[in-house]
Amino acid sequence: KRLQTIDVCRLNGSFCHILLHQTVSDYLPQHLVLYPEKGILFYTAIVKARAQHIVRLGMDGKNLKLLFTLKTTSDNENANYLRPLLTIDRINHHFYFYNGFDKIFILNMQGDVLHTQYQTTFRFHSFQIFSDKMYKAFTQVDGTNYSEFRINPKYALGTTLLGSGLIFNLDRVVQTFYNKSSRFGQGAWKLDSFHNLYYLRYPIHV
Repeated sequence: KRLQTIDVCRLNGSFCHILLHQTVSDYLPQHLVLYPEKGILFYTAIVKARAQHIVRLGMDGKNLKLLFTLKTTSDNENANYLRPLLTIDRINHHFYFYNGFDKIFILNMQGDVLHTQYQTTFRFHSFQIFSDKMYKAFTQVDGTNYSEFRINPKYALGTTLLGSGLIFNLDRVVQTFYNKSSRFGQGAWKLDSFHNLYYLRYPIHV
């Protein structure tokens, strides 16, 4: 849901203060990410069938700035209610911006694109970066209530391919996460040669 305001309150809901009252429809807040170490916040906005934005704002409500714009030519990026997502790599001070369709953009704090990863097969509803891993969650929207959790390398080139079906030093890269994540159920790894990465896959039926 897109909102017109960004408010800040105490945990008990008292002493609320409006940081932003956005009246320009192209920049209505949608997905919010806080960066308290820097005293700033970021939010995503959608202009239907035209563009997706990342907007920066001080946590005091000052210094609003359009940081990044991705032009779109249709509304396919919003199919199945998948929306742009934003998370922060706090170690390297980078943004990871998922367009909700087929790409993850890695950006610096100035909004410059450093790298683009292509996600042509699996779309997801939420993701976070921690250390050198990317954590993704996906839920079917077709009424099957099927959910899935995945762990990917942070960078698409996290696995080196020597040839068809050959993976260099996979045990060193994967085994630790397989053991630590076994409580999720039976894990299965798969190599996707198109993406040049591995993932651990944990289906969760609810």
